[in-house]
Amino acid sequence: LKLPRVAVSTAMVFFHRFYAKHSFQDHDRFEVAVACIVLAAKTEESPKKLTTVIDECHKLKVRGMQAGRISTTGSVAALTNSGSIDPKGEEF
Repeated sequence: LKLPRVAVSTAMVFFHRFYAKHSFQDHDRFEVAVACIVLAAKTEESPKKLTTVIDECHKLKVRGMQAGRISTTGSVAALTNSGSIDPKGEEF
């Protein structure tokens, strides 16, 4: 995504503040991370299109699943192994 460091740092702060109040069991960490990245990019005046952020995060998620670092429970099981995501699908 080539975000500036300040935007990445802001996303991390948003992520930590969110989970300071909420439980990891109640919210998917990847979905929260995507939201934090989008909001931080907008806040720090370096916005990225939502579809671009979702596509890049989906690629990372699929790569992690294939490497066995991410469990395939919940909404992650609906993702395809091809590495692409359907913009009109429910996962998007």
